[in-house]
Amino acid sequence: MTRAVVIGVSDYLDPDIPDLRYAHVDAREYALYLQRSSGSSGMALHSARLEVQLLLNQQATGGNVSRELAWLLRESKQGDRCIIYFSGHGDVETRSEKEAGHLLLYDTPSETYQINSLRLDDLRDIITELTVQQGAEVIIITDACRSGHLAGSHVRGSQATAAHLLTQYSNEIKIMSCQPDEYSYEGEQWGNGRGLFSYHLIHGLQQDADENRDGAINLKEIHRHLEDMMDEEQLSSSQTPVVQGDRKALIATLSLSSDQHEEADFTKKEEPIAADRDLWQEFYHAMDHNQLIATDVDEEALYAMQLLAQLESAEAESSRLALARGDLIAALQDHAQLAINLYLSLDDAELHRRWSDDGQHYDRIAQYLNHAADLCGPTHYIYAQLRAKTLYFNTVAGRIALDRDSASSESYATLLAPLEEAMALDPRAPYIINEQGLLYDRMGNHPKAISAYEDAIAISPTWALPYNNIAYSHTSLGQEGKAITAFKALQNKFPDFSLAYENEFHIHYDKGDFRQAILPLTKYLAIDSSKCLFLNNVGYLHYRLQEYDEAIRYLNKALACDPSMSLAYINKSLVHRAMHDYTAAIESLQNNINMGDIDPWNHYDIAMLQLLQTDTTLAEESLRQAIALDSTHRAQLALAELFLYTDREDLAMGRLDYYARSIDPESSELHFLRAGAYVRRLARDHENIDAHKRDIKGFSAAMSKAISAGFDDLQRLESSSLFDAIRSEKEYTEIIKQLSKK
Repeated sequence: MTRAVVIGVSDYLDPDIPDLRYAHVDAREYALYLQRSSGSSGMALHSARLEVQLLLNQQATGGNVSRELAWLLRESKQGDRCIIYFSGHGDVETRSEKEAGHLLLYDTPSETYQINSLRLDDLRDIITELTVQQGAEVIIITDACRSGHLAGSHVRGSQATAAHLLTQYSNEIKIMSCQPDEYSYEGEQWGNGRGLFSYHLIHGLQQDADENRDGAINLKEIHRHLEDMMDEEQLSSSQTPVVQGDRKALIATLSLSSDQHEEADFTKKEEPIAADRDLWQEFYHAMDHNQLIATDVDEEALYAMQLLAQLESAEAESSRLALARGDLIAALQDHAQLAINLYLSLDDAELHRRWSDDGQHYDRIAQYLNHAADLCGPTHYIYAQLRAKTLYFNTVAGRIALDRDSASSESYATLLAPLEEAMALDPRAPYIINEQGLLYDRMGNHPKAISAYEDAIAISPTWALPYNNIAYSHTSLGQEGKAITAFKALQNKFPDFSLAYENEFHIHYDKGDFRQAILPLTKYLAIDSSKCLFLNNVGYLHYRLQEYDEAIRYLNKALACDPSMSLAYINKSLVHRAMHDYTAAIESLQNNINMGDIDPWNHYDIAMLQLLQTDTTLAEESLRQAIALDSTHRAQLALAELFLYTDREDLAMGRLDYYARSIDPESSELHFLRAGAYVRRLARDHENIDAHKRDIKGFSAAMSKAISAGFDDLQRLESSSLFDAIRSEKEYTEIIKQLSKK
């Protein structure tokens, strides 16, 4: 029996991994060669029985490849022949004894290959198990030295991977497209678009390599054929194929028949489903709709994990069950891989989620991975990776929860042990080591954090985030000069990494140096003018510098970039207010509301602008709109103040009593306005001696409570017309003395 896993990737998900042109075509043509030359009229690799699993481009994910390799390990037996064919990129990030190399899959991230490639270390273990433990014959065919600027280009990573592939793991046969110091050609001149190696390999296996015309091709013959064909090509640099293994080993037996065969669909043969059983349909329906594990006990029957358990208990182990298990393992990994890839690619939304999420998203991913690991079992070659990722995402979820709760530094120490276990299981996963640095930073141990980030960089020197975190640790240590220098170096090394510019901006901004804060933002905008938040921030900085025309210009750019950007509308309103153009300021806030921002502060700020225009009627309406959106909003107090200024003391006191009863009885603003209400009554009741004394006493008591609650705005008290009627009283003088001491 011959089984083959054939992988071809030309179109990579990560835009920083250069796409190839014909790698997937080469893989497809090799799979078709196997199918066409098998069966009654011929034998591919001298076996009449053949199963091929073909993964092209987006099918060749880490989860799918691990599933098919697990199938190869599970099904292969003594005397079987196993073929692993790979066409795509090969690379390493750093040249070291610890990093053997990686065959890059569709969803391998450019920043760190370790987490989702076909690792050569894993390939070695698979080959060893197949040959030594299971007695199968293994053929490895790789065309992984394609040209393109990759993460390891500075250390000739593609060549290093090819060199590691030359290592003989067991007694396997290897056929490789070129020597480690060469690149593999592809172009339209070969088969209307093929790789040179694949084109001549298949022609050789079909017949051309059969020198002695005995109907059989051995390893020596295919090697000689490939060398001869390469020598005849007009190439600008050499491409010399490499073979390893028993040179007399039979590679293909030719058929003398010219029968044509239908092309296979390269899917596993499934067992028939009984007419009265629908669990299989339910299982794959759940898979198709991403219903993997139950969130509600009442819904368990709808989820793939529970349906698989029912299938396993209902019938004996079969290839169909194994296939379903593999499909679910692959699907459970997808969410984790997407989150990691987005994190490594510094996706803004993913980074924001890691700062602002409640942790449940990552806790859910950890559950998925835990189930995937359980389904694999400890002997599976990706089990350690799955366990490491499970522990990692548990830690991320825990850290975010602690961040949200403003936990003490000691609380983060409890997360170190599981993270260290994850590092032991997968010691070359830089995102795990980076997470360790984040924990140390939150524990206040910034030197240890920096050491962890440096370890992450040593593994993945093209990932920008650990460099950024080192610079941020310097900020935490109060080393602002070092931090700014580090951020500038980071900007030069990774000019597209916006967070480096944003963090430098924050250092200058926090110091109140708005002029310097503008510079990193405009530097990045020269690279990418579509960064809407940066346009807004530059506009706001010009506002703080009282450069209003420039502020409006940048804020208009921000709104042209993102017409729904609430912050830009608010900042534009601030600028117009500073320019005393209250109508334009109101218009900006109204535009914000029209774009869908239902924040009550919009209406509150409009009310304050309407008061500046002395339009108390519209201001009252705006305050009521704010209260309608949030009954606990500060607009309640502002409306009470408006009632006081418009001689409606009873309405004001009623609203203040409601605020004290239902919202915040300890508010300093509440007590301040109550004091104002007593003074307004004092002005009205000046002929009633008892009322006069009561109002003065009420003023003193309310202002004392306001001061105890934190009121310290002496200027406001002195300038407010609410208090004109009491300024000559000794009680007012005593309050002024209390405030003057604060």
